[in-house]
Amino acid sequence: MADRPIRLVLRIDLDWADIQAYYQGEMPRITALAKNGQQVVMPTTTLRNFLHQDGVHGYFAMIYDSHSKRILSFEPVD
Repeated sequence: MADRPIRLVLRIDLDWADIQAYYQGEMPRITALAKNGQQVVMPTTTLRNFLHQDGVHGYFAMIYDSHSKRILSFEPVD
């Protein structure tokens, strides 16, 4: 039986200083809290398409494979 993808909604609030730490190699992963209370660790590169001058802020839906833990999609949620 195949594993089903899991969808989590995450709140992310990283200011520009946090993002600079990533670019300097000091922060390869971030930890975010899902709405269900689960703590999620993911590569900072996941946020690359959502960077703004003030950082990354908002709710994001992440779908990942429960077996391999590979992120299948990551998109902002309104």
